[in-house]
Amino acid sequence: MNYDNQELTEQLARRYVIGLMRGSARIRFRSLIQSSSSINRQVIYWEGQLNHLTDRLQPVSPPAKLWNTIYGRLFSRNQRGFDLWHWLGPVGTVAAVVLAIFLVQQTVLTSDTADSRVAVIQNEQQKSLWVLSISDNSIEVVPQRTIEPYSDKDYQLWMLPADGSNPVSLGLLPEQAGSIMLTPPDAFKLAQVSGLAVSLEPAGGSPTGLPTGPVLYTTDIAQL
Repeated sequence: MNYDNQELTEQLARRYVIGLMRGSARIRFRSLIQSSSSINRQVIYWEGQLNHLTDRLQPVSPPAKLWNTIYGRLFSRNQRGFDLWHWLGPVGTVAAVVLAIFLVQQTVLTSDTADSRVAVIQNEQQKSLWVLSISDNSIEVVPQRTIEPYSDKDYQLWMLPADGSNPVSLGLLPEQAGSIMLTPPDAFKLAQVSGLAVSLEPAGGSPTGLPTGPVLYTTDIAQL
């Protein structure tokens, strides 16, 4: 693979930061980060672009029955378990707390973030314009300062179906600071989406239900 190709390494850096690179490929790329100042800068850039997404994650309280289950497993009153925890003393208590936190985190991550997706819409200069947090039922859109606003036109977001059928409108994109929530139509299912596109439309959006202006940007949807 030609790692001197800046466009290629930038795509790899983005996949590395998002978490799409796994196994031996990730280990190999990590060594490249250490040996190549150019690749290292690209990774730092994408971390700065994407890592702030975690700032908007809301704390999730585990259900009460989960705590009861954890307590029951850790502090069972059978003789062997009681003797073990009595012998461990304070160390056992600390271990129980650590284990409980780990179990809660795993449960929350499994149940609440398994379907979390993200998309970053960029211009030709690789500057982020919109950052989207996506699920089957909602799309949170956060506009960036690099957006060029229009007084008489709107940016419209489209779903690109995986079967190659016509784009489906997902709504108008904001141009100023402040996130908004879009409610996708029934046709929007992450498993059936090949990507997203943004077109420039008359004020209020496309009058035909299909893109009428130029399609300015396209992007993929990545799983977190």
